[in-house]
Amino acid sequence: MVFSSGFKNRTFTNEDVVAVYRNLNNGLFSVLALSGLNKGLVVGHFSYIELERSGKTLSKISRAGQRRARINNTRNVHCYILGRVTTTEKPEQLSNKLNQSYQITYNPFEDDHFIVKNGQSTWNSESCNYCVFTDGKCFVK
Repeated sequence: MVFSSGFKNRTFTNEDVVAVYRNLNNGLFSVLALSGLNKGLVVGHFSYIELERSGKTLSKISRAGQRRARINNTRNVHCYILGRVTTTEKPEQLSNKLNQSYQITYNPFEDDHFIVKNGQSTWNSESCNYCVFTDGKCFVK
């Protein structure tokens, strides 16, 4: 399956490994290709994404980027959720997709890792296989 948001006519497939992060400038989720034709480039911006695990870990936080954010007191792109996109189409019954999932969050000025929103505990990305990005939030299962 080929995905496109129309961004610079770039596309990616469900076979490509990508890194997803929340774009603070446009309020969407940006997709950075880690493999495929547009490797190393942002290939799109989406309001809804479903992602499945593609390797050992599901998340990456650059410690150097985190340190820069704290020193400069300004946000920068340094944390990602990694995987393969399964869809960018929001289902009509979103609550069914989010059943038994939990929200994770990350604040570079307060946290060293992704945090489970309600429990305030560190999120273990190796225990999850699936993510849903919607409404500026990330839900994992």
